[in-house]
Amino acid sequence: MNKFLSTLAIGAIIFLKLSCHNTDHADNPMLGKWKSLWTGSENKGLDFNLSFESNNTYHVEVYGGEAKPETVFGNYRIYLDTLMVVDKLNEPTQLCSYADTGKYTFKRHNDTLFLKVIKDLCEMRKLTLEMGLIKANDLEK
Repeated sequence: MNKFLSTLAIGAIIFLKLSCHNTDHADNPMLGKWKSLWTGSENKGLDFNLSFESNNTYHVEVYGGEAKPETVFGNYRIYLDTLMVVDKLNEPTQLCSYADTGKYTFKRHNDTLFLKVIKDLCEMRKLTLEMGLIKANDLEK
């Protein structure tokens, strides 16, 4: 029983530590709208926009090609150079199971963002996030 309580306590401490170090303010490197670097004929004409909000939510807009426009919503957390994402439950479009949390490392170089999967059981989310993103505001200039 003591081993169980110790494990539970350690798990709670880790969770609190991750929550406390979450970057959800103006210094959040993810904030804003990002556009996929992988567009055109390479992906059947589909385009992706990914927006990270300051309230730790994100949404992915998929449009173009033969697919009807779709939006997927989720929650995210950042700890140092690690991004954790999960789709929201009971949204109109849910590509990934709510139980599947994706975990990625990320690097931002100027206005380009690269994510590399650590672990994600959702193949669609993995394909969307690992293709590279550019800050959408820079494309409009």
